[in-house]
Amino acid sequence: MIIAWVAIKLVIEFLHDGGYIPFDVPRWLSLALIVTIFLSAWAYSKRQHRRAAATVNDARRLLNARR
Repeated sequence: MIIAWVAIKLVIEFLHDGGYIPFDVPRWLSLALIVTIFLSAWAYSKRQHRRAAATVNDARRLLNARR
């Protein structure tokens, strides 16, 4: 996602410098979006890791209960 955003920003900068579009993305907005994407991905990864660990623990409890 970060790579996609950087690519989009580069295209916007190219179009702005060429005079095709009248606006440019401010640096602070670009950096804020990169940090937001990174933190969202990190939080998602942590949540998925906890969910996977819970699934493994549930499976172990189920196997132990059947014995």
